[in-house]
Amino acid sequence: MKKILAINHEFVARSYILFPTLLFAFSIIAHANIITFVWPFIFVYTVEKVMPFILDGRLNLASWSGVTKFCSVIAFIGGILASIGIYFRFEWLASLAAILIGFGVTGLKLLGDPNEEISGIDLKRVNVIAGFSVIIGLIALGILLMKLPLVVGFVFYTFFLGLEVIYAYVVVKRDKTPLDLKFSFNLKTAFPAIAVLTVVFIISFFKKTGRISDFSWALIVLAIIGIILELRNILGQPFKLFRIWLGAIKNYVIIYTLLFAFQQNKAYWIFIVFIELMLSGMLVGALSPKLQKLPLTTRYKTALICLTLGLFLTYTDYLYLLGTAITVFCAILLGKWARKQVPDKYSSIDQKLSVFGSLCNQIILFGALELISYFQLDNKSALLIPYIDHQQELQYSREMFYLRVSMITLFVITGIFVIYHDRKYLFKIAVCKIKLEK
Repeated sequence: MKKILAINHEFVARSYILFPTLLFAFSIIAHANIITFVWPFIFVYTVEKVMPFILDGRLNLASWSGVTKFCSVIAFIGGILASIGIYFRFEWLASLAAILIGFGVTGLKLLGDPNEEISGIDLKRVNVIAGFSVIIGLIALGILLMKLPLVVGFVFYTFFLGLEVIYAYVVVKRDKTPLDLKFSFNLKTAFPAIAVLTVVFIISFFKKTGRISDFSWALIVLAIIGIILELRNILGQPFKLFRIWLGAIKNYVIIYTLLFAFQQNKAYWIFIVFIELMLSGMLVGALSPKLQKLPLTTRYKTALICLTLGLFLTYTDYLYLLGTAITVFCAILLGKWARKQVPDKYSSIDQKLSVFGSLCNQIILFGALELISYFQLDNKSALLIPYIDHQQELQYSREMFYLRVSMITLFVITGIFVIYHDRKYLFKIAVCKIKLEK
């Protein structure tokens, strides 16, 4: 029983963004041009992205016995409320549930892994089984969402959140230590979280409604500038820009596939891409130690060439999914090497870089989408409407191709810059060794 609950914990932690985002994305219903259940999706997505900036990795929360219990209970309550809200069509209740689920499951992911401290558990085996469990769960969730009432999918996910509560109270045996949290408000330290919250909220609202004002775009630009100024010390460190670039590419694959799949009536592509992400993560974990035996320059050059090849394969619809598979695998592999070569000082840095890369991609992607829609279709939201209304619009294939070409070209150009920025760490072994010794 202990091993099953340990696997379930890894399952919940690994899918902390995947499952809630999918559930609340599919809960958006378009009927008679009235969009409902938009706010729950916006709230869950916003909370998931902002949490790394709120929960600072420097806080020693992992040693506090109540953290796992608190987060698991919050997430479980959120799952119950979400099921009720979706069933009875109470959007306000589903919105509250989205906030609770986002807070709970993201907290479980970011605040340490209790399995590392539990005796009698083969952590490597548990991780492998949990990885396959996420893939199987994703397939099962996809079938449920497409064949049965939506509430069944929420009940399905809530069941695993309930097992997480049992795990937190029965399996986790941490010594209770004081929870040293300071709630005093400091604008300087709180600014990045506020800026990220603003950007994520505006982008999420635009993704689900197709409406955004010029003032909102200006606010996004100002917020991004503020984030850059606040994080300039982090961004100046080795591989940080490189990892933001990789994060932007992974996010592009997900977001563009969401837009493209709904437009082409290929919703199953969404689940295939998420499965590719999970399999790539597992494959990277298995192959990375062996690949690191190769010379540093050879490793990075080969992976970067394959990453570029994967991006170019997505140009055609026939090879699109093959291209996304190669792209996400190489992006995850390069990110793992970069983190190991120049480790982060704090655990929260990795999540912050990932969120920043995600935001940068979405700002540029949706900005380009608006421009192409306006100049080609005389409607700034034209390319977004099929995704919002879940309607097939095959006549927009050419415009979506223009968007794809624009983004891939931009990734190649920015990639040249970040590679040049980190060239001494990517391609000069001696320099890397000296830095690591220091």
